[in-house]
Amino acid sequence: MEKFEIVKFYQDFLKRINDIKQVIKPDAIKKELEDIDEQMSDSSFWNNQKEATRITSISKTLKSKLEKFNKVFSKIEELGILIELDDEIGDAKARRQRKQIEEVKNQGNEIEIE
Repeated sequence: MEKFEIVKFYQDFLKRINDIKQVIKPDAIKKELEDIDEQMSDSSFWNNQKEATRITSISKTLKSKLEKFNKVFSKIEELGILIELDDEIGDAKARRQRKQIEEVKNQGNEIEIE
């Protein structure tokens, strides 16, 4: 696999990740989690068990979604740096990078499904 093929694959996937970012809005999730954490720190939070359970469940779901997104986004950024730093990509190295990109792609698919 030639470097231009790896770069193209990376660029296509980076666009896809950025599209996902616009849909799930990680900054909005962070803000919502901060609000939930503030609610949960209130001494009266557990007075209404049903509502507290609902909010806790929402928090867990949002945290999971954000962690998955951040993991994929971080990996794709790392791959981009590796590609930029590497002028000569040998076949073995290209296969490793392709494998890493495929792993990130699969994780990205999981985010889209949720």
